[in-house]
Amino acid sequence: MKPVIGITCALTKKGGMGPVPTSPETIFHVSADYCQAVEQVDAIPLLIPIVQSSATLTRILENIDGVIVTGG
Repeated sequence: MKPVIGITCALTKKGGMGPVPTSPETIFHVSADYCQAVEQVDAIPLLIPIVQSSATLTRILENIDGVIVTGG
C-alpha cells in the first residue's frame, strides 16, 4: 500500500494578498510542486487544511504516514 503524505496548506483571506491577490473568497492553497514531488516517490499526497479543532487535526494526523510542512 502506498504511503499517504500530508501537505500543509497556506491561507489567503478574502480580499487579501498572496498567490491570488484580491481573492473573492478565502482559500486554502499549496504549490502543485509539493503534490508532484510526493507522487514521484510513489506516495499519495493529501492536503491538510487549516482547522480550528485539535480533535480534527489529530484525526487527520492519525490517518497519514508523514507530513510536509510548507512555507518558510
